[in-house]
Amino acid sequence: CELYDNDVTITNYLGQGATCDAADVIVEILNLGTEMATALNITVTGVDPELNYDWMGSLAQLESAEVNLGAASPVEGETPVITITTADDNETNNALSPSLAGGAPSTTQIHFSIMTDGFPGDYTVHISDLDGNEVATDGPWADFDVPLDPMEIETDLWVPSTGCYIVELRDAYGDGLLEGSAIAYGVDSDGNAMGTILDVTVGVAFDAQNGAADVQEVVSVDELGDVADLIVFPNPATDVMNIQFTTNSSDQFGFVLYNLVGEKVMSENWGTLPTGQQTYTLNMNSIATGMYMLELTSSIGSTTLPVQVR
Repeated sequence: CELYDNDVTITNYLGQGATCDAADVIVEILNLGTEMATALNITVTGVDPELNYDWMGSLAQLESAEVNLGAASPVEGETPVITITTADDNETNNALSPSLAGGAPSTTQIHFSIMTDGFPGDYTVHISDLDGNEVATDGPWADFDVPLDPMEIETDLWVPSTGCYIVELRDAYGDGLLEGSAIAYGVDSDGNAMGTILDVTVGVAFDAQNGAADVQEVVSVDELGDVADLIVFPNPATDVMNIQFTTNSSDQFGFVLYNLVGEKVMSENWGTLPTGQQTYTLNMNSIATGMYMLELTSSIGSTTLPVQVR
């Protein structure tokens, strides 16, 4: 390995990988040169605004530093590139393309289409808000690390309200998706696919790959055959929460509210309801702040959606 007097490289991108808004662009720089590194200019293109940062410090050979270059948003259709523009003796290692992606437009319904490799039990999908609170999850769909035929998975998750969410495919084994495919996209009110939120790179080892969903519209959850136009508002809720839906036939209905560890915290049986629009108001004053799963039940089944209490 050839040594140079002046040779500083960008070794890692440490900032947020997916964002709907501006994110801090953070990198790790490493001095490979034999001379002390004391000043650098680092630029970031393919973002808005473009960043230009003058770093000053003192790095001996093989010493590193974490540098926050500022906040910026990815520009649609462009690849962000971080570049050390200060001339040195080895310009082959002066640039890095960070895994920084903007939020794709979505509704509160997010669809996952996954063709697994021969270990389908390794994979789960997760959606979290920007505070790190998990609001929806699904999988695994088989036992962990057990070789099986590849599995085709089509599943929908709902987020509780508009806002920015991080959408992840996780691999418990950590070797990534060896074959197949995995994408996630928002679903509009007519059932059509919107922008791609997550498109997983096949053949690359990972514990998780993520994307951002910029949710700007609430759509109803219509999984019960005798129910249409299910919606919960306000969501997040404080003092009260309203459940509104339309019954297509007279039937027994009720609800159960679960916390994220599966404990029942509230329930009610409404008895037999007539056909038509129904609205029920829940008193949430005794419910602790956090994420919950609201299950609407009838005699033919149930449907579940995430709700939040503040």
